[in-house]
Amino acid sequence: MWIELIILLAVTSLTFGGLSLLRRDKKALPLTMENVLYVLRSTGIHATWAEKATEQAIEQYIAQKLARYFSPVHTQYKFVPGKYRRERIDIDLGEGKIGIEVKLAKLLKKSNERNRLLGQIDFYLQTHYTINTLLVVIVGQAHDWENKYLKEALSLLKRKRCKVFLLKTL
Repeated sequence: MWIELIILLAVTSLTFGGLSLLRRDKKALPLTMENVLYVLRSTGIHATWAEKATEQAIEQYIAQKLARYFSPVHTQYKFVPGKYRRERIDIDLGEGKIGIEVKLAKLLKKSNERNRLLGQIDFYLQTHYTINTLLVVIVGQAHDWENKYLKEALSLLKRKRCKVFLLKTL
């Protein structure tokens, strides 16, 4: 009976120890665009919070979710050397391996925001990232996807062969 109890405790402690070990080291996914998209698909953002949140707050939230699986994760990553250069990607994974630009769908209704996004994408593609390593994440509610201005922006991004992920709020 004591031996059975000791074995049961040993198995239980190994099982729980293994689970906690996995929780401590969730950075188990290889850094690929497919895995990044997999994590983003499982990321939920509540609509009430997203309506009030800034783009930077949502960027931080997404970065925290990604940091559970990938390392290193940087926000506002300055990938172009130079003291006075302001070019930064919103989220960088793996020291320049994958770049993510986060935009709020509601802001893309403004032409200056759409033009700014397109200019940022051109710059990123010319200086550091490729069409395979750059992702635009657009966060919004279901009704935002029907907006003609967002459709226009998506069409222009598609022409640039840029990967776009639409993160719908819950």
